[in-house]
Amino acid sequence: TLEVMSISSEPEHSNAAAWSPGEPSVLIGTKEGELSLWDLHGQQSLRTDTRYPATVSEIKYSPGGRFLAIGTFDGNTHFYDTNGDRELFVVQGKLRKFSQDERRFCVRTSGEVVVFEYVPSPSFTSIRQPVQSAEFSPDGNWLALSGQQGVELYSTNPPTLECNLGLDESGPVAWHPVGRELATFGMFSHVNRWPVATIPGSSDLSIGPPASVAINLTLARLGADNRVPQHWGRHAIWHPDGKRLM
Repeated sequence: TLEVMSISSEPEHSNAAAWSPGEPSVLIGTKEGELSLWDLHGQQSLRTDTRYPATVSEIKYSPGGRFLAIGTFDGNTHFYDTNGDRELFVVQGKLRKFSQDERRFCVRTSGEVVVFEYVPSPSFTSIRQPVQSAEFSPDGNWLALSGQQGVELYSTNPPTLECNLGLDESGPVAWHPVGRELATFGMFSHVNRWPVATIPGSSDLSIGPPASVAINLTLARLGADNRVPQHWGRHAIWHPDGKRLM
């Protein structure tokens, strides 16, 4: 038995519609170039999306629901990634069909049919905070940020803050060539060596406890006072063979 459900108070303005994959809702495009997502249970608009410069002529989801195509009467088709509701690109022509694997789609233009293949571009993630230095571990799985906040360690995939070493303001971090330890140079904590090991059965790291490196004699030879900040312009560097720390 089919049940008729009215989901728009002004149906004369609706021009295209498509069921949302995996959701009890329908996406409607209007003659005014607007999109609305309607909940069939509450029968009310959940959100209004981008307003297009022309009437929405068609709405199509890819087979798995990853992509959404919005066609307009100005001859363009807008493609979106449904995971982030972001527009990917606009092509001229009318969408005919998505491939089952969602990698290709067919568009008909005025004089030909064109098959496009979607190739994702590299994505970038930013960590927004003031730092003085950023150093990756040799395997690229860890990132050490240093500066006024001391030293913070991030896992890189995706960038996630894992721990703060609890140091004072610090200069650049030096990773051992094989990643088994790192050296920090703090304003007043000076040089410390931190053993690093992977926890068995996990991708997590075990860090510390730190071992302080005595540099007072070196500072005395340089005529420096170890009671004042010492990391400015100074940092530890591992020799490529990993046997010497300078």
